[in-house]
Amino acid sequence: MRWWRGIQFRWRSWRQSSIARKNYDTIREFIYLDEVSVNSLMASKDGAIPTEFTDSNTRLLRGELSATSEATVGLGKATGGTKLEASHTAASQIVRKAIIQSTFRRLRATILSEVLFTTAREAEVPTLAWSSLERLLADAETSGHAYKSGALQRGRLVELTVELDADILFRASTMIDVFGDLHQEMPEHMRGQLSGISDAMAMGRVLEKLLAGLVPLRCRVVDYCAIKIDGQDWVVHRRILEQAPFRVESFPLYLVGVAEQALFWKDLRRILFSRVPVQVLGRIAKPSVHTSWQPVKLIDVVGQFAPEFASSMTAVSRAMNRSLPLPDRAMQSEMLFERALVRYARSLAELAHTSLVGANLKVLSALAASKRSVASSEYDLQVDAFKDVGEATVDRLGISVDHGQVVNLRRATMLQLQEEVQAAAASRDNDGPVSDECRYLDCEVVAIYW
Repeated sequence: MRWWRGIQFRWRSWRQSSIARKNYDTIREFIYLDEVSVNSLMASKDGAIPTEFTDSNTRLLRGELSATSEATVGLGKATGGTKLEASHTAASQIVRKAIIQSTFRRLRATILSEVLFTTAREAEVPTLAWSSLERLLADAETSGHAYKSGALQRGRLVELTVELDADILFRASTMIDVFGDLHQEMPEHMRGQLSGISDAMAMGRVLEKLLAGLVPLRCRVVDYCAIKIDGQDWVVHRRILEQAPFRVESFPLYLVGVAEQALFWKDLRRILFSRVPVQVLGRIAKPSVHTSWQPVKLIDVVGQFAPEFASSMTAVSRAMNRSLPLPDRAMQSEMLFERALVRYARSLAELAHTSLVGANLKVLSALAASKRSVASSEYDLQVDAFKDVGEATVDRLGISVDHGQVVNLRRATMLQLQEEVQAAAASRDNDGPVSDECRYLDCEVVAIYW
């Protein structure tokens, strides 16, 4: 029996490790979770929500021992036997109590096929055949990596990877509170360090009252951006857009909404100001994407009684958001640099009268993506990146291109890249309306996790 128990033990160990490997990608840690929303969505799908799970296991061991004896006496024959039987029954019962995290896990597994932008499709971004931008978007829409603005209807569930960040008004309110506390605790040290601290503290109290315990989130979406084609806004995966052979003007996409401060599971100071990448599950609150949004919801109510005050608060919010363009500018420069590398590879293929498609395009696009951080480096390092992509293109396609043509093409591509970067910087530095710079997807936040 010992050998049989050894087999059972090894089987259970292998099974548990197999399940652990299968579920590794589902491990998540919550930063924010709205229990009411999770239970409401789960109930709308399955009706009753289980609160306990019971696992029962019964084991029966039975042993039998028998013996038979036979003897011959004279002309007769005698037979005798004994039989001994024993049984043992063991039963175990495990009761598991459902918590909100397990309910969320079941909810996500139930609704995953209905979720827009789900991160489960990140590894499935296809390499599409290029014929026109319209055809590219149509194919991407079929694969679930591009959406018309009109398809983003109120109530649809979305799951996006974003850089977690709060709106500038909330950050300003937090900093005013910090400096106000320092001023009250150490007035002799803070005297003369901050001018107008009293006015700032008054403004901080106004913001605190208007926010009413809510945290306005303004999170840049990592994998998707917005474009405008023939007057129609689209939300497109960046890796789809990078397959276009020419530059398509795009806008940063922000997931915006308000979260309840009491529902955060971690200290806000640890998470809200670091812009760490996280996943957000939410429901679209306003259909389509928009060119503006209001981070302080009570402003609309205040505007009915004090329109001038509401207008000034809205203007302050927009002006403060405009004062923080650097992260978006760096992101845009890297995207332009990556596209230039892919364009350079395509042009090299055209010089050899061939095309860059399929697996070759996928491999070289991945190489270009790995070089995007060079966009902010010295000119020599940028040239080296172009050389690496050029050599990889020649080796991958097995082509031969004249060295002089390669040098001229590289210079022309880098000159075009420089013009594109300057044009993008000029468009961001002008005094145009802030609505032209980005698009907003207004959502009700259900959960934030990583």
